[in-house]
Amino acid sequence: MKKNISDVLSAVTCVLIIICLFQISALKSQVRNLQNDLISHMSTVDNSISNVYSSVYSAMEEQTSLLSVGSWKFGKVDFDAMTVILNCAISPKEYATNTEAAIIIDGAEHAMTLGNGGKFIANIEIPLFSETHVSTVIFREDESIRTEALDWHVSPQYDYFPEIYADLDGSATGSSQDGLYVYHRKGVVNVDAYCKDEGEIKSATLVEMLDGKKLSTTDIPLDNKEFFENYQSESGARPENVAAAQSTTQVEGHITQGPFYYALDKDYEIPYGSMLTLYVEVEDGNGFLYRCVIDHMEVSDSGEPIDDDYLWAGMDASIYDTNGQVLYEGSQ
Repeated sequence: MKKNISDVLSAVTCVLIIICLFQISALKSQVRNLQNDLISHMSTVDNSISNVYSSVYSAMEEQTSLLSVGSWKFGKVDFDAMTVILNCAISPKEYATNTEAAIIIDGAEHAMTLGNGGKFIANIEIPLFSETHVSTVIFREDESIRTEALDWHVSPQYDYFPEIYADLDGSATGSSQDGLYVYHRKGVVNVDAYCKDEGEIKSATLVEMLDGKKLSTTDIPLDNKEFFENYQSESGARPENVAAAQSTTQVEGHITQGPFYYALDKDYEIPYGSMLTLYVEVEDGNGFLYRCVIDHMEVSDSGEPIDDDYLWAGMDASIYDTNGQVLYEGSQ
């Protein structure tokens, strides 16, 4: 009898332990949920505090600012001088009849003139191919001088010149024989082009050079029709979005945006000690030329290829005028 009672008590104890374990597990889960809720609420409070701080800071900054309006825009462009007029307009909250204003551009001070509505204006000629920093505006009244930082960084290049980038996907093999390095290149020439406003892409050309001398040139059609009719796809050398690539962007009959494609499958015989260069040349509606190096193979005097991809791969386009003079050197 006593043994039976002991067994029953043991069983009940086990059941109670199991029930307690389930309750403990449930309590732990509730604690975790409460912790997560607490963390979420704390994050919300932190964000609210940050937003309040930001709003207060912005309000204080606006309140302490000397200006009610400060703006800039590009004016007349001179492609012969490669400059553009930067029109700056500053309206101070307070000014007097004897208030004089000046603006600091790339470290040089330029006087501003007072126009209608209490707006001080300066029209400054700046280069097209350099970033211009408009740092500060200065107000002078007799012996009093007030300044405010502007910190405007202005880069006019991409407002007036197309953005051009080109590369060559696919495969490359080579072998040395009889004083020549036979270099086989197969893949797709990809030309990305984008024009703003009234820009236009007139042509795209693949240029092949050996030791600085032109071997040949090949026109790259801007409609991509021939490419998609004839190109047999190869792994790693097929445009990702075929449907989008089959049509280029046109505005009033002018091609303003790529991409453009050309299938390349060719052997090049490079003498020992020589250098092969392939680049794409794009001409815009103003006759400016944009050159992107897409492949570069230099062979040593002993017939070994020299790895110099790091010198040219990923560079943006160099820009030339109608006379072939360099306006802008591409960089990585």
